[in-house]
This record gives sequence, structure tokens and C-alpha cells, in this order.
Amino acid sequence: MLNSLILLQLNLPPIELRAETGEDRKKYLRSMQKADEGNYSSLEALINIALLESLEKIKNDS
Repeated sequence: MLNSLILLQLNLPPIELRAETGEDRKKYLRSMQKADEGNYSSLEALINIALLESLEKIKNDS
């Protein structure tokens, strides 16, 4: 929820960090654990993908 608020303040659309499969959930949790240790690259990549998907959805809906 906080990520959506930050994105909206930056005039970006909210995102959905999906974890639909067990592997997706593991990837998300590993990214969060790495971020807790100060390595944000995996989490940034997940957020980037989600943001691109959100922007693409907006583009297709217009």
C-alpha cells in the first residue's frame, strides 16, 4: 500500500506486485530479504516489471 502512495505522489500509476505461483512468492520473499540486507536490486527489478505492466495496461485501456 505504501508503494502505491509513493507512486501516486510521483504521478505514476499504482502497481500490483503479483506472486501468483509458489516460485513467484519465493522470488518476492528473496527480494525482500535481500532488501533487508541492503541489496535492493532484486526488489527494484520486481517493482520495475510491475510498473511497466501497469503502464502497459493503462496504455491498452485508453
